[in-house]
Amino acid sequence: MGRPVFASLLLLATSSISAAGQTTILDSAGVSIIQAGRFAAQPEWTLASGPPLLEVGQLDGDDPYLFGSVWDATRFDDGTIAITDGQTYEIRLFDSSGRHVRTFGGRGEGPAEFSGPPWLRTVGTELLAWDAGALRLTRFDGEGQIISQLTPRDEMFEVGVGRFPNGPVWDLGEHGALLWSGPFRGGSRPTEGVQDQFLTLVSKDAEGVIHSHGNYPETRVIFKDSEGVGMRGMGDMFSPRTNAALALDGSIIVADPVHWELKQLTPSGELSAIVRGEPPRMRISRAVVSAERAKLDDMAYRLGVPLRDVEEMFDQLEPPGILPAIGDLLVDRVGRVWVGRRRTSYPMPVYDVLSQEGAYLGTADVGEITKILEVGQDYILVSASDEYDVNYLRMYSLPDLGR
Repeated sequence: MGRPVFASLLLLATSSISAAGQTTILDSAGVSIIQAGRFAAQPEWTLASGPPLLEVGQLDGDDPYLFGSVWDATRFDDGTIAITDGQTYEIRLFDSSGRHVRTFGGRGEGPAEFSGPPWLRTVGTELLAWDAGALRLTRFDGEGQIISQLTPRDEMFEVGVGRFPNGPVWDLGEHGALLWSGPFRGGSRPTEGVQDQFLTLVSKDAEGVIHSHGNYPETRVIFKDSEGVGMRGMGDMFSPRTNAALALDGSIIVADPVHWELKQLTPSGELSAIVRGEPPRMRISRAVVSAERAKLDDMAYRLGVPLRDVEEMFDQLEPPGILPAIGDLLVDRVGRVWVGRRRTSYPMPVYDVLSQEGAYLGTADVGEITKILEVGQDYILVSASDEYDVNYLRMYSLPDLGR
């Protein structure tokens, strides 16, 4: 395996370069400390400003084009796109023009069926589908036939699979490494009041060895014992949340939930590099707090939750003066690192993009889409909804960001 992604910038002597997109590099006890510097206050480019290159989904039409939700999607080298329907758990293939080719999978307990909507990745001409409920990774060929299956359930011991706040419970490296998260089992049963929640980060390297990388903050939850209902919980929209992803070489990138800092771990868990940046941070003003309270009040009304309970839980929040720095993290198909600037709610529309070496490439505004599903060299796949709440898969062109 080659040098760790960020650590490949390590120099024999300390250097300082102030030009945009370049870094200051220090050598500290064998760990590369890379200062990405100050990021742009406003995005230099908007990814979804024009019409999409491709749109799959319809308000009314044939079944393959109707989605309960576009859960995940990935693109093959020939332009074929695989999409997971979040309601039926089907995998639907569409050619480069958006024409439906075939459907397979679906709800069930059979070998080619799923207990939850599968997450998708392509490796060459193969499609990999991760069933989080069954803890099963299935390799399909381009025709939807099973090649092999892996079930790491027995190797995970007490670690149950949960999910990162931004989406997938797993990631897959080119060399066959897996990364997943699960709730920390060491806590007690919920009681009234504020409780910090943690996740356990676990990986499986290309040789099949399981590594546990410790517990990380996930969120803070306020619990209240409501009369006639039992324990209710409300997540703290201001609390730190950990994000993690796999680099293309199988190393692991973990985003510090409070400061703008990316830590790179080797597949076995040793710290190899740290990247630090200085993006603009969102201040939590009284207006922001009031807006969040109003959103929760509206949600309580629509769900039939007593407003008094919601207000009592909200009053227990202790918003910091500045929101945590990082809200999302992903590595695209060519190795660039996309770091979403934290907001109080999803999606995260503004991303700072770094090269594989940790150099700042620029800042992108992806707009008010539902979520980013995949980013390639020159394209981005997103899930988006229209004014009728119809879900679509859209593909937009990507400017030349460098690598």
